[in-house]
Amino acid sequence: MLGKNASTELSTRQVNCRLSASLGLKMGTFFRLAYDLEKYFLNHTGASWPHGSRQKMMNRSGPAQRAKFIYTGIHVSNLERSIKFYTEELGMKLLFRTGIQETGGKVAWLRSKGSSQILELNWYPSRYTYGGTRGLDHLAFEVEDARDYYRRLSRNHEAPIEPFREGRWILAYVKDPDGNWIELGHQVKKKGTREKRRRKKIEG
Repeated sequence: MLGKNASTELSTRQVNCRLSASLGLKMGTFFRLAYDLEKYFLNHTGASWPHGSRQKMMNRSGPAQRAKFIYTGIHVSNLERSIKFYTEELGMKLLFRTGIQETGGKVAWLRSKGSSQILELNWYPSRYTYGGTRGLDHLAFEVEDARDYYRRLSRNHEAPIEPFREGRWILAYVKDPDGNWIELGHQVKKKGTREKRRRKKIEG
């Protein structure tokens, strides 16, 4: 039910959602198309298009890519001790642990029963430049294209680590307005997987 002062007009976000739906496009594709249209308009008329810039649309409707929060990573000074604390004292389950070749450190993932939240414990050797022994390490977000997301955020925010490959992931790091580290990442798709399955099916 509409309140006394509620407006019956559609918000910019609702309009954009309906436009993208009517065109059969995902929101990310819709905004990229809007950006291309604006570029075309600028190149051929020398003026901004009538309904404002893409940036104004982005501010009202969110980024062109969706970012999905994955986990919270914290610094630990002793990985074994921390795993023991979170599993024995707080009842969390150890999902996996592994070494990280790129940093020389070690990580462990834990989760509580019935929760989708992941806690990542990060141990770094003293020689690692960006390491620590306590407090927040980073907040991790999965995006469609970490390189593109990093490039966009680095225009207005501190961006200490450029995109790089770590195993099956492309990762990059930026900082929020208060200096907290944000990890941006996307998984690298395996090339030829579909073709291999097709061949296997034919040969089998």
